[in-house]
Amino acid sequence: MENLLAWRKGLFDSNYQLYANGEIKGSLVFSSWKNNARGIALKNYYFTSEGFLHPVTKIRDEHHNQIGVITYNALKLKATVTFNSLDHASWSYTNSWLSQWVITNHKDKQIQYYSESTSGTVHSDTDDELMLLSGFFIREFFSRGIIIILLILLIPILMRTC
Repeated sequence: MENLLAWRKGLFDSNYQLYANGEIKGSLVFSSWKNNARGIALKNYYFTSEGFLHPVTKIRDEHHNQIGVITYNALKLKATVTFNSLDHASWSYTNSWLSQWVITNHKDKQIQYYSESTSGTVHSDTDDELMLLSGFFIREFFSRGIIIILLILLIPILMRTC
């Protein structure tokens, strides 16, 4: 059973809306200045990031019980999600333009994401909404990091030319 979803977000907005057959199926709402988000689908999920050099994101359910942890490998642009059920999922980009990515447990669940600038599609062989939202959260986490690095590199160059 393959599910096809569409998603949208604003150009300078970090909030994702997920659609199936034109109906909204969920959303991921980010905090403006922190790497924290609230996932809203059939259930509510909270993503809270901690740490700077070795960041970790804790995933909590609507009762604020921890149900998973995301660890990042920033150099390889990869991440691992460990759920309380001891199930693991790997996240990685699948092309050099960073416009396609996948999250999979290497068994029976795989979700592929395709992106244009502010929209895209998702092909999924599972109904696991937590895994789906985790894939978007990790993508936004890395996107924010890449933007910060680019700004750090570009500001000194622009300052020299002025």
